[in-house]
Amino acid sequence: MLRLIVLRIMAALFIGFGLIGAVIAIDAAMNPQQVQQANDNDPFGTPPSLGWSLAVACACGLLAASGMALWRRKR
Repeated sequence: MLRLIVLRIMAALFIGFGLIGAVIAIDAAMNPQQVQQANDNDPFGTPPSLGWSLAVACACGLLAASGMALWRRKR
């Protein structure tokens, strides 16, 4: 019973972080200048590339999908 509760909590965290990360990465792909964070060493540095943003979005999507698979697991 405790194991099921821990798995459900872990699944919820995976789903939440995965979906939030995917939304932010897709936003970064659409508007890369918006996500450039303050950096004292290079204040007007280059934003992340489209490929990197899409790779991060895919990784976050996989994290959310693994969370959904954990949530639906029967045990």
